[in-house]
Amino acid sequence: AFMSGSGSNFKEIYKFQKELEMSLGRSAPYEIAVVFTDTQKGYHNAAKIIADITGREDAIPRVFLNPNDIIPDHMYNTKDKILKENGRLLYDQATADVLTPYEVNFAILAGYMRLLSPWFVRRLACANVHPGPLNVINPFTGKRKYTGDNAVKKQILEGREYLQSTVNVAREGADTGEILMLSRESPIELEGHTLEELKLETNSNLLEEIINKNQNRLKE
Repeated sequence: AFMSGSGSNFKEIYKFQKELEMSLGRSAPYEIAVVFTDTQKGYHNAAKIIADITGREDAIPRVFLNPNDIIPDHMYNTKDKILKENGRLLYDQATADVLTPYEVNFAILAGYMRLLSPWFVRRLACANVHPGPLNVINPFTGKRKYTGDNAVKKQILEGREYLQSTVNVAREGADTGEILMLSRESPIELEGHTLEELKLETNSNLLEEIINKNQNRLKE
């Protein structure tokens, strides 16, 4: 399981594994072998989640690999696309190295905020959890409409009635790859405010609060 922040997706995946083990009386069809994170925050949050579910934070190994320790400054803080991609490759190669002892054969990107290199997604099968419906196409560009970090914000400000998330195969680029599953529809609630109000408050705490509440309901 790859994660960067709160680990809410990882929590549900791991909790479901344990529920399956209990109901089946045997191993589940999948097993989280290791949690990988690129942030100190993710490392600590994973420990809390594992402890909440099992009573022991060491029930699953956790690996934290700091990008700053791997990627040279001239590759990390640059707008040059080639240098940026070379830095991404360096980090992903280091990631593959530290994961080798765990013999993983599949990765779930559960709130992992780094874009994976083409080298990595060719090496290891990966599925991504994305908080937007990747089946919706922009008719003007022919591309997927709700990609990127602001997918929930885009759906709300465009006046959609509900949010959806997608599980997709991770391919080269952001939010590409085949769609495996779409979530149920989660109604968008504006908490008594109008869309016009929120559009006027584009950078406000109010809009962020509405986004977070709706995204949390979508996660559930």
